[in-house]
Amino acid sequence: MAALPSMRPLGCLRSLIGIQNPIQPQISRRFISTAYSQRPKRVPLPPNLPQQFLSQLPERLQPREASKRVKVYPAPPSTRKACKDPIAKVTESQMAIHDPKGERKALFDYRRNPRSVKPGDILRVTFKNGDPFNGVALSIKLRGIDTSVLLRNELTRVAVEMSVKVFSPNVQSVEIVQRAERPARRARLYFMRSRKHDRRSVENLVGAYIRQKRAFLGGNRRKYMFAESSDFKVMVSSTVLVTAVALAFAAGPVPVIGSITSSLQYVLKNTHGSKEYGYPTDITRDILPIPVHSHNDYWREEPFWTGLSKGCISTEADVWLYNGTLYVGHHESALTVDRTLESLYINPILDVLDRQNPKTPFVTKPTKNGVWDTNAEQTLYFFIDVKTSGPETFKAAIEALEPLREKGYLTKLTGGNKLEYGPVTIIGTGDTPLDMVTSVSDRDYFFDAPLAALNDPKYADIDGYVSPIASTDFKAAVGKVATDTEPVLSDVKVQILHDQIATANDRGIGARYWNTPNWPIRTRNLVWRTLLNEGVTLLNADDLDAVASYF
Repeated sequence: MAALPSMRPLGCLRSLIGIQNPIQPQISRRFISTAYSQRPKRVPLPPNLPQQFLSQLPERLQPREASKRVKVYPAPPSTRKACKDPIAKVTESQMAIHDPKGERKALFDYRRNPRSVKPGDILRVTFKNGDPFNGVALSIKLRGIDTSVLLRNELTRVAVEMSVKVFSPNVQSVEIVQRAERPARRARLYFMRSRKHDRRSVENLVGAYIRQKRAFLGGNRRKYMFAESSDFKVMVSSTVLVTAVALAFAAGPVPVIGSITSSLQYVLKNTHGSKEYGYPTDITRDILPIPVHSHNDYWREEPFWTGLSKGCISTEADVWLYNGTLYVGHHESALTVDRTLESLYINPILDVLDRQNPKTPFVTKPTKNGVWDTNAEQTLYFFIDVKTSGPETFKAAIEALEPLREKGYLTKLTGGNKLEYGPVTIIGTGDTPLDMVTSVSDRDYFFDAPLAALNDPKYADIDGYVSPIASTDFKAAVGKVATDTEPVLSDVKVQILHDQIATANDRGIGARYWNTPNWPIRTRNLVWRTLLNEGVTLLNADDLDAVASYF
C-alpha cells in the first residue's frame, strides 16, 4: 500500500516560497540632524541708500541707532531709618513751638501733676479773638499736641459744650476758677449731662472770681508791671502784691488761688527777691501730708526726700549690719559704702526737723514740730527693716538714733502706759526681735506686729503701746485679686479685711497691707479705695506719683 503524501500548513508553504524568492532590496532610511552654521556677518549697506528702501530690508539688516547710556542715580536716603517715629517727631517739634516751657502740658497732665486741671474743675478759657468761654471740665484727653478739654456750661438756659485744643495758638490763657469739691473718681464726667448731676450755669461763679481778681490787683493801672508766661497773663501791682498774697493764703480755698498762684510765684521770683517771702519753716510749705507709706523708699532717686515731697507720712529703710555700720539696700548686691542709715535718713530727717524747730526771738519755749509745715503735729513713721541678725542689728539701729533722741524728736513710751508722740515714730520690722521691745517699759522704738496674726496667743497681749502700726501681706491674708470691676473684692475678702482692721483698731493699732496689686491701674485704684474705706492707717505704695494724684 502506497504511503500518503505529507500535508503542510499554508503558512509554511509561504515561508518556503519566500526563501526561494530573491531578497528584496531594503528601503533606504534618511536621518534628520541639525547642522550648526555661523550667523552671517552683517553686510554694510551701500552708502547714500535712499530712505524709502530701508523699510524693505529685513529687521536684522536695518541700521540701528547707537545705544544711549542711561545714568543710574543712587537711591535716596531711607526716611524710615532717618526717622523711625515721624509722628512723635512732629509732635515734639510742634510742642517746642506752642509750649516751649512745658507749662501747658504740666497744667493738664492730671495723671502726674497733682496741681493740674482735673475733671470737675471750673475753667475760664480766653482766646486771642472771640469771647472767653467758661465751663466745667467734663473730660481731658491727653493726646500730645492734640490734647483737648471738654467744657460744659449753660447759656440762656441751653446746655453748651466746647472742646478746646489746649495747645492751639488761638488760646491765650486758661484759668482755674474753682476746684472740684472732691477729686473725681473717673476721667470722663459725662454723667454730668444728666439733669440730676448737671451743674447748670457757672457764670455766677466766674463773675465772682473776676471781681475778686480785680480787687486783688487794685485800680491803678499805671503802676502795674506785667508778668507773662505761656499760659497766663496777669497784671500785678508792686504796691499791692504782698497784700494780694496774704489775702489769698488767708482766704483758704478761694477760686482765684488755683488760677494765679503760678503767675504770682513767677512775679515774686523775678522782682526784687526780698526775704519777706520766705520764712524758717518753709521747706515743706504747700505740701499736705497723705496717709501713704513709701514702700522700699531707698529705691528712689532721692531716698526720704522724694517721699517727703509727695506728702507721705511713712517711710522705710532696709538695714544690714557690717563691721558696726548700718548699710541701706534691698539685698547685699545693692549695698555701697556711701549708702548708710545715717547718710540717707537720720541726717536728712534731723536737718528738716531743725528747720521746723528754729530758735528765733519769736520762739519763747522749745518746740517739737514735725516735718510738715502744714501739719506740725503729724508724726513721721520710720520703719527700720532688719535684714541681718536681729538682736545685734536692731541694737545698732537703736544706738544710731541717738542724734534724734538727744533733741527729743522721737515718740517715746514712759512707764509702759504713757505714750508721747514726737515728730518721728520708730518702728522695727523684718527680723526685729519682739522681746527687745516688750521687755522695755521706757523706750522710743516700737514693733511692727503681724496684722493677720493678732489673735494668735503669741501676739494676744500686743496693743498700741507696743505696735502703733501692724502690717501683713495683702495677697497672703486676703487672696489674689482677679477682677478690675466693682466690687473688686468679694464679700468674703472684704469681711476678712474688716475683721483684721477691727481687731487692730480695738487695741489702738493702725493697719497697713503690703504687696497690694500694682497693675492693672484700675484694679490698683479700686483696691486702694477699698482699703481706705475699711479704715487702714497707711496705704502702701510703690508709685508715689500715682498715689499722690489719687489723693
